[in-house]
Amino acid sequence: MDIELASRQALAPLARPLGLPEGFARLSATGKLKALLDLPDPGRVIRHLRPDELYGLVREVGIEDAWDLVLLGTPEQRQAIRDLEVWSEDRYEPERLDRILELSTQSDIDHGLAVVRDSDPEMLALHVFGQARVSLARDEEERPGRAGPEETEEGRDAATFLSPDGVFLIRCDDPDRVVSVRRLLDLMYAEGVEFAQRILFAGMYDPPGSLEAQARHFRDKRLEDLGFPPPEERFAIWEPFDARGLKDLIERRLPRPEKPDALDAGRHPLALVLAGRDAPPLFWEALASVTGDPSLPALVHRLLYLVNKVLAARTQTFHDDSAWEAAAAHALDLVSLGLEDLSGGDRERAGQVLIAVHPQHLYRAGVEVLRPLNLLAREVLREVGGMARLGILGESRADVVRTALVFPPERPAEPGRGPAWTLPEATRTRAVLRDTLAVLRFARARLGFAPVSRPSRAGTGLPEPTLANVLATAWARQVLQGEPRVEPLTGDDVRGLLVAAFEGGHIRPSLRAVTPSLSSEEGEAVRAFLQEAVDRVEESLGRLDPVRPVDVRFVGDCLLVREGRESP
Repeated sequence: MDIELASRQALAPLARPLGLPEGFARLSATGKLKALLDLPDPGRVIRHLRPDELYGLVREVGIEDAWDLVLLGTPEQRQAIRDLEVWSEDRYEPERLDRILELSTQSDIDHGLAVVRDSDPEMLALHVFGQARVSLARDEEERPGRAGPEETEEGRDAATFLSPDGVFLIRCDDPDRVVSVRRLLDLMYAEGVEFAQRILFAGMYDPPGSLEAQARHFRDKRLEDLGFPPPEERFAIWEPFDARGLKDLIERRLPRPEKPDALDAGRHPLALVLAGRDAPPLFWEALASVTGDPSLPALVHRLLYLVNKVLAARTQTFHDDSAWEAAAAHALDLVSLGLEDLSGGDRERAGQVLIAVHPQHLYRAGVEVLRPLNLLAREVLREVGGMARLGILGESRADVVRTALVFPPERPAEPGRGPAWTLPEATRTRAVLRDTLAVLRFARARLGFAPVSRPSRAGTGLPEPTLANVLATAWARQVLQGEPRVEPLTGDDVRGLLVAAFEGGHIRPSLRAVTPSLSSEEGEAVRAFLQEAVDRVEESLGRLDPVRPVDVRFVGDCLLVREGRESP
C-alpha cells in the first residue's frame, strides 16, 4: 500500500467527529487555518483539541496569524502555549512572553489581563526582577543626598521609573527592556493593586535564580500531563527494556488493549504532528487497519505522548520549528521497527500488536533492536583510537560507525530512501559493524596493526595506513615471502608482486585465496574484507608493466609502500 494513502486513511477518522475535512492533518498551514475559521463554531473545535496539538497548530500557522485561535482556547490550553513557548532549554526568555502580551492586548486589554491572571506569580515576578532592580521608593528618598520626590521624576533617566502606585522604584540596566517591564506592570496593576504589590514584595526577597527555578518547576509539572517526563527522567525512554520478554508474551497471547487514560477525557487527538511523517509502510498499514477500532483515539493519544517524551529526550527547547517534526519522525521510525520485530513482520498481526501494546513499549522495543549497533560502534571506536581515526575503515564503513554512535542510531537518508530503519536493514548494519570489529581485532592480534599507536605519514607523500591497505600488504607479503606481515613494500617488492601474482592484468585466482590461518570467528569477516582489499590492488596495479621500474608514489593507497630500502 502507498504510504501517503495509508497515512491518509489512518488519520481521516480522527477529523470527522469535529466536523473537519478528512484530510485536515495533511492540509497546508493556511488550509488548516481556513478550515477551522470556516466552521460554524470554531471555538468548540479548538477547545476540544489537546493543548500540545493546539500549540503545534499555532506554530505551523505562525503565532501572529493564529492568535485568534489561541483566544478561542481554554485557560488550560493558553497556559500550555505559554509553557511551551517562553522557555529555551531551562532558561526563561522574557522576549517571548512580551510577544504573547503584545498580541493579547492588541484587540482587548481583557485578554492581556487573562494572561496575567492565569500565569504563575513566580513567572510574573521573574519577568520583572530578571530585567530590572526593584526597591521601595520611600527608601530611596530617605537616603542621604537623594533628591526629593518632586525632583526625582524630572531628573530620573529613562530606564528608571516608578510603579503605577508610586510605591516601587524600578531600574532597568538595559533601557531597551523598559517597555517590556512597564507593559507587564501596567497589566498587573490593572488586575489589582493588591495583586501587583503582593508579587513585587515577594520578588524583592527572592533572587531571580530562585524565581526561575520555581517557575520552571511548576511549568514542568504541567507539561507532565502532556507526556513530557520530569527533567531527571528525560532519558529514561532509552534505558534497557525487556523486549524479549514482551515478544514472548505476544507469541503466547496478545495482551488486552489498555483502557483510555483519564487525562485523555474531553480531548480529541488529530495527530497533526504525525501527518506526512515518513514512517515505514508497516506502521501506516497497521494503523490504517485498525481505524474502526474504538481504541484508536486512545492509541493516538499515547502516540502523541510518546512523541513528547522523545522530544524531551532530544531537546528542551520546544518552540523550535523543526524539533517536534524531527521527534515525531524518529518516534514513528522506532515504533515501526519495534512493531516489525514484535509481529515478525506479519502485516495482519502488526495491526493487532499495535492496538494491544502501548506505543512507548513499541518504541523501546525498537530501541533494543538498535542498541547492539551502538555497543558495537563504540567497540570499533575504541579499537581505532577515536573519531579522528575512523577514516582507516574506509568512508562507507566509517559512515556506518558514525551513524551507530548516535543513540539511538538514526539512519542517514539516501536518495530515494527515507531515514527510517527496517529490521533487515538493522540486521545488515549490525553485521557490518560486527565484521569490522572482527577484522580490526584480527589486524591487531595477528598482524600487530594497532591504529591508535601508528605514527602519521602526513607530509611524506606516501599513503596513510587503512584497514584495507594493511590487509592487502599482509596478503602481498604472504604471496612474496610466505608470511603475512605489515611491512611497506618498495618499488622492487611491487614488481615482484606483479610477477608472482598477476597474469594478463588480473590476480591469479589461486593467489586470491591466499590468507593467513583464521579462526572460525575471524574467517568469513576477514576473508570478505581481504577480497575487497585485493580487488583494489588488482584495479590499481593491473595495468603496470613488471618489466619497468615501479615508482611507489604512483601506486596509490591500495598497499602500504615506501621508497628505497629504508625501514618503515
